[in-house]
Amino acid sequence: PWGGELEAGRWSAAAGGRLDLHLRADLASGTVPEQGDHVVTTGLVAAGASYGWRLGALSAGPLVEGAVPWRLFENETGYHRQATLAPAVGARLLAPVHLGGAMVALRYDARFLPYRHDGAWTSLWIHGLALGGAFR
Repeated sequence: PWGGELEAGRWSAAAGGRLDLHLRADLASGTVPEQGDHVVTTGLVAAGASYGWRLGALSAGPLVEGAVPWRLFENETGYHRQATLAPAVGARLLAPVHLGGAMVALRYDARFLPYRHDGAWTSLWIHGLALGGAFR
């Protein structure tokens, strides 16, 4: 499925690096062959923090979040709504370019999100590439 993400956060200088507190929401929708070509809508709402150590012009470090992944879909047995509360852990790499009082940044994230579904543990790997900006 195709989707997108919106993230709002606060960066602050920290000893030797950068601290990031953020809120984000993801949404995707599309047909999934494993679901009998029915439309599946998925989403995730999360709050988290990351720390980035400076590596020259880049920063890299760990990422932790509390997340609520959910999905809506229909199959042969009816319409289903599923959601759960889950932790997410991962890493974030940021390449900022400072332009006076503004900053443009390219960011890569990788998150591992374990959760329970129908009484069994499963997991997702979430990868993201984002272009964003910050202004003073």
